[in-house]
This record gives sequence, C-alpha cells and structure tokens, in this order.
Amino acid sequence: MAISLEMTEYDFVRELRDDEYAGWSVDAARALYNYMLELSEDTGEEVRFDRVAFRCDWSETHIQDVYYEYKHIFDKHDNIESDDYDKQIEVLSEYTNILDIRRASHMGNVLILAF
Repeated sequence: MAISLEMTEYDFVRELRDDEYAGWSVDAARALYNYMLELSEDTGEEVRFDRVAFRCDWSETHIQDVYYEYKHIFDKHDNIESDDYDKQIEVLSEYTNILDIRRASHMGNVLILAF
C-alpha cells in the first residue's frame, strides 16, 4: 500500500528550503513546484516528493555562470557569446529542462535539470 499526500506550494517550498544540504531560493522552489504540478497534470501521474532527488537532479545557477559551466556544450554551436543568455538557454533546452526564473528572481537564476 502506498500513501500519497497532496502538498501545497507553501509546504513544498518549506520542505525544500529546510533541506540543510541545499540552498534553494524561494523563487527556485516555487518554480520547481509549478513545474512538477504541470508535469503531473500533463502525464496524469503523481509526482512523489523527494527533496534529496530534487537536490541531486536540479541545480540553481546564476545566469552569468551558465556559459562557463556548460561551455563544452556551447563550443559545439556557432556564435554563442558569454553574455547571450537567451541563446544559451535555448541551446541548453535542446539537452535538458531549464526553468528560467530570471524575471521572478532578483538574483537572475535558472534551474537546470542534470543531464
């Protein structure tokens, strides 16, 4: 028998932010909640809350660091500049899921699913 509990956005965000081994921002936690909620609705499958898996699978990165962290990907494409953030997100989206929280986050961060 499995027990499934429905989480509110508040509970989801609180649980992620209480993880002492992660450094989730409120904006990132909210974005991940909305992504998981949409994924569940689109697939008709429940998403099991597992903050360790979320911590391992997703990384919150400042947009200015994306170019240097994924330079090996960008080197395969022509004309991607270190300050062309929209193009970087577009290219990385071909490889993985990215949640662009720059507008919601005063820090200018994105969430990137490990690949």
